[in-house]
Amino acid sequence: MGKIRKKRKPSKKYSFRLSYIQSQSLQNYCALHQLSPNKLIKSLLKEPMTDFTDAKLGKEYRDKMQLSLFEERPIEYTQMQIFDE
Repeated sequence: MGKIRKKRKPSKKYSFRLSYIQSQSLQNYCALHQLSPNKLIKSLLKEPMTDFTDAKLGKEYRDKMQLSLFEERPIEYTQMQIFDE
């Protein structure tokens, strides 16, 4: 039997337009710092994008039939006291 591999999620492509001056500035900056334009753009977007992952925003997949036993309760929530005298 072979090794089971995870299925890769497809990458998304985004495109945008730059003016001629912006394009020249990007090329000059990349040449000066020995970077490719893709690496520069990805490195500039990396920090803001990590702040908005699904895990940090609290978006987690939950099945409709799953019980919510361990959810955080509001402060004013009180548990019923059956056995207290």
